[in-house]
Amino acid sequence: MSKNTIRDGLISIKSSLYRGRTQRTAALSVVLIIGLMAWAAVASDADVSVVDVTAPIDSVELAPGQSEAITINISVSGKQNGTATFEVYRDWTLSGGVFTGSNPEEFTVSPREAQDPANNFSTSGNVSVAAGETPGGPYTLAIGVFNITNTNPTGAKLGARYSSAYNVTVVSQLSTYTFSGFFRPVENPPILNVVKAGSAIPVKFSLDGDQGLDIFAEGYPKSELITCGSIDIADGIDETITAGSSSLSYNATTDQYNYVWKTDKTWTDTCRQLVVKLDDGTSHIANFKFSK
Repeated sequence: MSKNTIRDGLISIKSSLYRGRTQRTAALSVVLIIGLMAWAAVASDADVSVVDVTAPIDSVELAPGQSEAITINISVSGKQNGTATFEVYRDWTLSGGVFTGSNPEEFTVSPREAQDPANNFSTSGNVSVAAGETPGGPYTLAIGVFNITNTNPTGAKLGARYSSAYNVTVVSQLSTYTFSGFFRPVENPPILNVVKAGSAIPVKFSLDGDQGLDIFAEGYPKSELITCGSIDIADGIDETITAGSSSLSYNATTDQYNYVWKTDKTWTDTCRQLVVKLDDGTSHIANFKFSK
C-alpha cells in the first residue's frame, strides 16, 4: 500500500440553507468515521492499530479555509523480534472531495514479547477544509499507518491491522451572523457582573434580524468556573427576572434576542464565565460574580 492510498471510514454530507445571515449559502456537514485497513500480519506477530481519533469537542464547525485540531491514538501489541518503525499522517485536508494526508510522523517500536503490555503512542494534527470547497459527497477517509519497516529479516514482525471506528463530526458553514451585544443589564469583559446566586439574568444580544431560535451550537450556552481575582472591575446587575429555567426568545421591536440564564444558588461566592456559542462557530462571553 502506498502513502496516498490509505482509506476507510465514512463522511456524510448534508446541505441546508441559512436565511437572514451575512451570506445565504449551503452548509457542508462532514462526519469522519476513522478506521484502518492495511497489511495482513502473521497471527503471532505484533499489530499496530489506530485506536481512535479525537477532537477537543464532540463536534466542530469549520468554514472553508479553517481547520480543527485532532489527536491520533495508536497502539502496538503482540510479539516482535526486532526493532520496527512506522509512520502516520498527522494533517488531513479535504479538497475537491478528496482527503490528502501530510506532515507524517515516525514512531519506533522496540522488540517485545506477546504478553508485554501494549505500546501506546499519541500525536496531534489537524483536519482542514480547503478554501473554496463546496458541499458534496459522501467522501471516504481513513487515518492509518504506513511505511512499516522491520530490522529483522525473519521472525515475528510488526504489521498493521484493522482498528475500531471512531466518529468525529466537522460542520462547515459558509455564512455567519452579525452579532452585537451583550446589552444591559449585562456588561461585556473586562467588567465583572455581580449578581445574586440563583437569579435569572436576561442576556440580550442582536443578530441583525430574526434568525430563528435554533441559533446555539450544541451544548451551549454554558458556564464554567473562573478565578475571581483575575477580574477586578465589578458592576452590579440592576435587572433580574423570575424564571424557573433558562429560555430564549426574540423581540422584533428591539431586534434583540433575550436568553434568560437561570443561575444556581450554590454558586454563591464564586465567579463564572458564560459562553454563548452560536452555530456559526463564533463564541461570545460575559463574566459574573455571585453573591448571597
